[in-house]
Amino acid sequence: MLAACDDDNGSGAKATDSVPPPTVALDSVPPPTTATDSTTPPTTSEAWSLVALGDSVALAGPECDGCTSFVDLWANSVAEDAGRPVEVSNQAVPDAEASDVLDQVRQDDATRAALERADLIVIEVGLNDSPWNKLDDPCDAAPKYPVIEWSKITGGCIDRVAREYERTLDAILAEVETLRAGKPTVLRLTNVYNAVLGNHVDASWDSPAAVAPSKAANERFAEVQCRLVEEHQGECIDVYRTFNGTDGSSAAKSFLAADYTHPGPKGHEVIAELLLEAGLQPLQ
Repeated sequence: MLAACDDDNGSGAKATDSVPPPTVALDSVPPPTTATDSTTPPTTSEAWSLVALGDSVALAGPECDGCTSFVDLWANSVAEDAGRPVEVSNQAVPDAEASDVLDQVRQDDATRAALERADLIVIEVGLNDSPWNKLDDPCDAAPKYPVIEWSKITGGCIDRVAREYERTLDAILAEVETLRAGKPTVLRLTNVYNAVLGNHVDASWDSPAAVAPSKAANERFAEVQCRLVEEHQGECIDVYRTFNGTDGSSAAKSFLAADYTHPGPKGHEVIAELLLEAGLQPLQ
C-alpha cells in the first residue's frame, strides 16, 4: 500500500484518477553505490552486489526527510560484518505495484543485468496492491480516494485481490530465480505492514470500520509473501509483526514517517536490523 506511492493527495499511497498508471522508468535507475564502513576497512577488494526491487518504501525519499533507506543501512552493516564492499543497485520505483515490478524484471535490461550479477536481493512490494490502495480500485471502495468505504473491503474482495497478488509475486520470484541460474543468492522479502490502524493523516482511515478489513488484508498478504519467498529458497523478513505486533492489532506510528505511510528513520533502521539478523546464507 502506501509507502509505495508518492502522490499529491497527501497520503503517499495512491494516484488520483487524473494520473496515468505507474510505469517503470527504465532510464532513470541510479548508478550503483558502494557501502563500506568508514572505520573498518574491508579485508577483501571483491565486492558483493546488493539489488533492491520494490516501491518507494525502499527508497527513503522526502517523506522520510532525508533519512537513510533500509537498503543502504543493510548494505553498510553487511559490508562491516563481512569485511568487503557492498555495491547497492536500488531498482525500486515509486508508485510501483507488483505487476510493475514483474514487467521490470522481465523487460528492463538494466534490472535484469543487475539481478544476474547480484549476490544479495531484497524485494519489497505489496502496499500499493492492497484492496484500498490498488490503482484500479478492485473493491469499488475508493471513488473519492483517500476516503475509503471500508464496508466494501469484504472478505471476498480481499481474497480476489490477494490471489491476483500471489500469482504476480510468484512470477516475480520465479523470474529472479531464473536470472540467478542457481548461483548462491541471499534472497530476502520484507512483508507488508498495516499503516491504516491509527492513521490520522488519511481521511476515514483511523476509524473503527477500517480495523477488521485492514487487519484481514494485511494478514493475508503477509502470509502469501512469506510462503512464496520460502518456496523460492529465500527468507521472509517479518516487518508486519514487528511494526504491528504479534496479533497485527498495534498501530505502526512509531515506525512511520509523518505521512503515516512510509517508514521513518526508526522504521528503516528496524527493517535493516531484521535483515541483518537473518544472516547471509547461502553466501556465508
